[in-house]
Amino acid sequence: MAPDRAAVRQAVLADEDERDTCRRQDPRELEANQEGFNLIELLVVIAIAATMMALAVSFVGGSFRVQVKKEASHLIGTIRYLYNQAAVKNMSYRIVFDLENQAYWIESSENPFYLTTGAEDEAAAKKIKKEEKETETGGEEEPIPAFSTAVEEEEGFKKVVFDKEVRIRDVYVAHQEGLVTEGQASLYFFPNGMTELAVIHLSDEEQESNMSIIVNPLTGRCKVKTGYIDYETMEAEE
Repeated sequence: MAPDRAAVRQAVLADEDERDTCRRQDPRELEANQEGFNLIELLVVIAIAATMMALAVSFVGGSFRVQVKKEASHLIGTIRYLYNQAAVKNMSYRIVFDLENQAYWIESSENPFYLTTGAEDEAAAKKIKKEEKETETGGEEEPIPAFSTAVEEEEGFKKVVFDKEVRIRDVYVAHQEGLVTEGQASLYFFPNGMTELAVIHLSDEEQESNMSIIVNPLTGRCKVKTGYIDYETMEAEE
């Protein structure tokens, strides 16, 4: 029996219509698939960027810790050396901290002197002025003699300049009133085997990470503590 031509024709037309429908749907499906792929790509990129940022922050923090330990070790070694040298050579030494230029260096003097606090200096100045007025004689006392930086050449010391990664945040030394946050501060070492109570704070540029170096006045030994240690707490302990 021969196939019905009308039925065959209808089947062919239906097949062509289905193919046309598939052709019309393919671009949309391809676009939808492409959009889905782009979204996945974006999420992957964001994840990679977040990971890289976390690693960068971790690296910066780790880098600061490494650098501040290096600077602290050098400073502590210098303090211990000067404490011993003062007694051995019967000389006075001092470390001058320059907060403005973020540096410190070593100075020495062969002349003995009496180190006073700011209040004692003011009282001594008033006493001298009163004595001069009563006796009408000249002569001024100079409690602290001139110090020389020749020790840097003689004993191999060099001026230490901090980079931006580690900063001298502030310095407390017993003979100076309060905390020194600008200008200069000096830590003295004496021939009789004494130094001063001192607290030196090192930090990063934003002052978010801190390290405290605490100097014992009797032994010249240093304690290192993470974080910012208030000097008033150390005075209370003494």
